[in-house]
Amino acid sequence: SCLSNKVAVDFFQCHRTRPDRFTWYEEGDVVRFLTRKLRDGTAPGKSVLLLSLSGQLGLGDVPSSIDTGSAVYEITLDSMPPDLGFLRRREDLEAFRVIYRALLASLRAESLGRTELHLLPAAPAPVALACGYDLLPKVDPDLVLYDNIKPHGFIERLKVRSHDRI
Repeated sequence: SCLSNKVAVDFFQCHRTRPDRFTWYEEGDVVRFLTRKLRDGTAPGKSVLLLSLSGQLGLGDVPSSIDTGSAVYEITLDSMPPDLGFLRRREDLEAFRVIYRALLASLRAESLGRTELHLLPAAPAPVALACGYDLLPKVDPDLVLYDNIKPHGFIERLKVRSHDRI
């Protein structure tokens, strides 16, 4: 979020099997994404977003520290299972950003007093960076980021607060 989308920034995925690791592939179809609502929320203040992109996540991965009344959403790959190597083209990252921003807009429209979005990622670094980069500081919820620590599960690591982004 400190990068701010007011400054042109280009994100790259490390492709470990290529000689020039930080270049985008030119060939192949652009990845499509799907947003699903896994659970309706009754508790104000919190929503949860599972990023099932590099690996599959589910409701069982949501930490018990997050209220069970929180709405839970998922962004995953459409027409293919989560995969470590899915992010190959620059257009794949842009397609993710479009669907992520649409989810943020939907949360703003629903509102319900939600002030925090708890992000549980199974996603590559450029996707995680884009999640903070695309926040609108005056209208989007604070972002609470989690890290999956085996065998304990997801633990809270970082809060990106709206007043820190202004």
